[in-house]
Amino acid sequence: AIIPMCYAFFIAAIFTSIFAVLGTEFYKDRDQDNFGTFSRTMYTLWFAVAFSSWRNDLPIWDEKGDINWGILLYLVMMVVILMWVTLQIVVAVLLDNFVGATKLEHQKESKRKLLEAEETNIDTGGLEPLLTEMLKLFDTSDQLSRGIKKIFHNLDHDR
Repeated sequence: AIIPMCYAFFIAAIFTSIFAVLGTEFYKDRDQDNFGTFSRTMYTLWFAVAFSSWRNDLPIWDEKGDINWGILLYLVMMVVILMWVTLQIVVAVLLDNFVGATKLEHQKESKRKLLEAEETNIDTGGLEPLLTEMLKLFDTSDQLSRGIKKIFHNLDHDR
């Protein structure tokens, strides 16, 4: 379960790195503090994705007080893709591992029950279910004897 989870987190890291490169290239001239280098952009994206605090110094507002739609769209897309898409991948991996473990446990239980049934059949010669049903069908030992003779007569292929 750990290896598939590592793969899912690796995919999330790739998406974060791609957005960090894009943010650094597009917005480093507008905001050196948040998007000046790759590491600063990763730090800024970490705060945005973690919803820790959408810091007030993010350049969502331009000098005139209007919304900077480019940066806002960039941050929203980052949150949507990383939190909603890759989170679904992580949940799918966890669910797949859970279903696989449940199937494996069910198979082990079925195998254990089958081995117990085989041990019971070995102890009784394997005729226990047949004899139980035959005892339900016949009332007297004479009827039981005739029924057993009929069964052996029908099963005897040499005749």
